Amino acid sequence: MRLTTKQGQASPVQEGTVQWFSNSKGYGFIRGQDGVERFFHVTDLTGDFMPDRGDSVFFQSKQDGKGPRAAEVALNPNFTAEPNHIRRDGRVSCPNCSRPIVPRMTFWDGRPYKSYCTFCGGMIRNFYKYKPSTLDKLWSLVKFSVVFISYIWILLFGMYFFATGYESVEVWRLLLGISLLTMVVINIFKFLCWIIAIISSKLKYFKSFLKHDLPSNARVE
Repeated sequence: MRLTTKQGQASPVQEGTVQWFSNSKGYGFIRGQDGVERFFHVTDLTGDFMPDRGDSVFFQSKQDGKGPRAAEVALNPNFTAEPNHIRRDGRVSCPNCSRPIVPRMTFWDGRPYKSYCTFCGGMIRNFYKYKPSTLDKLWSLVKFSVVFISYIWILLFGMYFFATGYESVEVWRLLLGISLLTMVVINIFKFLCWIIAIISSKLKYFKSFLKHDLPSNARVE
């Protein structure tokens, strides 16, 4: 089937489906809604994407010396791919917003923790499989208790040295008391920042959960 469009003349924007595309060769074919298959080259793409088979795209039809051709090829923003579909360009379709993405990785203690969509913020995959045992929980409680009691004693000693140094006007007591109190205040500030960061991340996750049904076994490459 041949087009009647004059050579080099662009037609209005049309919608079509990618039938085939080769990353190594840099060209492929698009079938328009009129049933015509048009050749396109990687230089005809607009936007940051690499086409994959089945993608819905917008394009302008042209007629060159070899036949029908698609130009100004852009990904249809309303196109919803199959959830967790891994594309040939290495990107994965977000199961929440269906956009082709490279997931953003987060790490905890040097190991992969969770991956998220860079557009909607939805979780893609949870890599964290560790479940603490009763002994681990007990050991964590002991460590927390020791640290907490230590800071209480440091705080009391700091207040004591500061008060006695202020009364007796002894410089070394004042300096020691100020140093101990400063250390406690800094660690309390760091602890509060840590708590705020946890609450913020939980709120962000909760908002994302309200918007999307987050997956528990999403695939990512």
